[in-house]
Amino acid sequence: MLSDVRKDHERVAAGLTRLEAELPFQVALLARLLERHIARLLAPHGLTLGPYRILHTVAAFGRMTQVELTRYVVIDKAQVSRATAQLEAAGLLETQSDEFDARRKWLRLSTSGRQKLADLRGELEERLDGLHEALGETPADEILRALDRLNAHVAGELGWRST
Repeated sequence: MLSDVRKDHERVAAGLTRLEAELPFQVALLARLLERHIARLLAPHGLTLGPYRILHTVAAFGRMTQVELTRYVVIDKAQVSRATAQLEAAGLLETQSDEFDARRKWLRLSTSGRQKLADLRGELEERLDGLHEALGETPADEILRALDRLNAHVAGELGWRST
């Protein structure tokens, strides 16, 4: 019985060692952990990760269409549509018809949406400082440049336009 438990433990340890040596596994694991980390921060503010990404992305661009938004957030089209409707109903997003094409709607943060992000900014920056500290000697910009190169490479392999 004890030898079976030991063998199972060795099997699991060996499997994890193999997985941890693979870049895709490490990137996926880190992405999942960061999502959970940020979700905990957002929950007391009444936000989940998807709507937060939408607010953050719209804020970065100033205004954008839902089609553009879908390109930049890692959320499918239907979820973006539902989340933008919820954010608009909550008064955090505003829509405006395009002056040249009434079918085209522009999304922008409302005053309340800008305030919600401003309220979160301090906490998020504090968390980011913790991540930078965890990196130790490795500069964050070095890691970001490496991630940019990986994104461009994988996007190219898939025939996608890199962001």
